Formats: sequence, structure tokens, C-alpha cells
Amino acid sequence: MSDKEARLRQAIDAPTDSAGPLLVGSEPALRRRAEEIARGKGDAVPEDLDGLAPTEARQMLHELRVHQIELELQNEELRRSQEALEVSRGRYFDLYDLAPVSYFTVTEQGLIQEVNLTGARMLGVVRGSLVDQPLSLFILR
Repeated sequence: MSDKEARLRQAIDAPTDSAGPLLVGSEPALRRRAEEIARGKGDAVPEDLDGLAPTEARQMLHELRVHQIELELQNEELRRSQEALEVSRGRYFDLYDLAPVSYFTVTEQGLIQEVNLTGARMLGVVRGSLVDQPLSLFILR
């Protein structure tokens, strides 16, 4: 069993407090929001939990555990996607912004959307002031 799986198993088997199961890594604001949503969907939980049959209680607990594991897996996938996005952004920065030649991203109307550092330096203009300017302003007739 991996360290991640062991932590997940420990979280699933964690004790509960008066507000319900303890959520691993959750923020209080997120917990409050989730509780509000759960109260809004009050028909999903029987009012009298003491009258719940043991098999029904076990089934509910199993469903909660499965749902928690699904959420953990989704969070892990989101983290991997975020890391991949950061790597991609870094490559974009290296290839576009730090290129030794000037690059311009221009709209169909000829307005500058983006320019790399070399392009701004070649024009002698602050990079931010080039955005939404017509490229034709910087081309000699």
C-alpha cells in the first residue's frame, strides 16, 4: 500500500466529531459551504438515523467512503493537470518571451495582442503599451 493510499485509508477510518466526519485537508469555509448545500438537499438523509437498519447504515457508510475516495482521486488528477499546465506555461514563456527574434500575436484587424520581450525592445516601446495598438503604427511606409 502506497503512502497516499495509507493516508486515504486513515482519513476514511478517522473519527467523527459532533459536526460529522472530519474532512482531510478541507478549509472551514469549504466545509460550511458543503454543509449548506447538504442542508438544501435534505431529502437525501433520513431524519431518524437511530431507526436506520444496520445494513442501511453500512451501505450509507460504504457510499460515503467510495465518494470520498472518488473525490481524492479527482483532486489528485486536478493537481497533476495543474502541474502539467505550469510546465506548459514555462515552456511557452521560454519559447515565446525569451526568443532572440521578435514575435507578435496580431488580430485579424492588425491589433497587437501580445509581443515578446525582443519585439518590444526592437520597437523601443514598453511592452504593455503595445497591446491593442495597430501594428501598422510601427511599420515604415
